[in-house]
Amino acid sequence: MVTGLLAGSAGYAGMILLNGQITLLVFISMALLAGGVAFAVPPMTALVLAGRTRDTAGTASAIHTTFRQTGSLVGIALAGLIFSCTQAPITVLMGLSALVHLLLALMNAVMHSDIP
Repeated sequence: MVTGLLAGSAGYAGMILLNGQITLLVFISMALLAGGVAFAVPPMTALVLAGRTRDTAGTASAIHTTFRQTGSLVGIALAGLIFSCTQAPITVLMGLSALVHLLLALMNAVMHSDIP
């Protein structure tokens, strides 16, 4: 999960260099972003469902999906706000997204480390 979040963060950081031109770096950044999400979501779902009984697995899955989709909705709303309020919205948006992914990866690494 940490690897996926770090890859997504690198993808967003690379998207800052978009500057209205599609280059090889942009394609690589998009691949890192998509690949990062693909590597982060399945382990996240498995972690949520780990140790749940059959009676509580459905509820845990529903809560996980609700929070994931609510986060997406808030992210889209914030993206709209950023695009309407700044001169260079793509730079601000991608920078914030990279920061969020990086912080999630760090929190996950700390929470699941074996360090007492």
